[in-house]
Amino acid sequence: MGVEFVVVPTRDRHGQSLATTVAAIRASRQNAAVYVYADRSADSMRELMALAIAGARGVIVRDVDDDPASLRQLLDRGSLARAIETITLAVQQVVPLRQRPLVLLCIEHVSTPLAANAFARRLGVSRRTLSGWAARTGSRGVRPLMSKCRVLVALELLRNSERSIEQVAHLLRFSSSAHLHNTIRRYTGLSPRAAAKHESKTWCCALLACDLPGAGSVTNRIPVAATIVPRAEWSTAPNDTTLQPRNMTP
Repeated sequence: MGVEFVVVPTRDRHGQSLATTVAAIRASRQNAAVYVYADRSADSMRELMALAIAGARGVIVRDVDDDPASLRQLLDRGSLARAIETITLAVQQVVPLRQRPLVLLCIEHVSTPLAANAFARRLGVSRRTLSGWAARTGSRGVRPLMSKCRVLVALELLRNSERSIEQVAHLLRFSSSAHLHNTIRRYTGLSPRAAAKHESKTWCCALLACDLPGAGSVTNRIPVAATIVPRAEWSTAPNDTTLQPRNMTP
């Protein structure tokens, strides 16, 4: 518990490959991202393929990637990847199969959002079908769904790391910590730290309009404050002016 990522050499002290060890780490319940620390010798290069197949996520090249700034970035990427894996598992358990590809793609791009057209091309569907899938998750389009997914990943980062709200906001490319704070409160009705005390699966059910088979109402499993309907997110009109509720007709 609490391990952000693991760094292994290409071979152990007896000269044996660590592929089995990497596979065991990746298969463990509390799996962490595994990186290989290697030089640019031919012997090291020969071991990389076996380690990659076993589950190693990347390589730290000696005297190239092992400076403090690069390792800090690696730590951030490892934490984000682990949070995404946790939310992905929760989504696979609670989101219906038809909407699941869209939700998983949103989670995959929480730090690099895609436009709706890009989502449609990646999934091989029309914009109308895409909007229908988003609507079935309780979202008024892909952008609100993406915001919900970013909130889910942000709460997971706050729950399982010692990062501040400012650090999480920077990692997920929010414009500021206030932006992240307000987004979380809009969708959950709680402050970020209070919302992070509840399990990922609970928030997946609540924010994605899902429910577990045989379980009770979603609102019975989340705080009362979190049942508040979030404020509507209005899109941008063709003339770049923001649409306001008073200008909208039913």
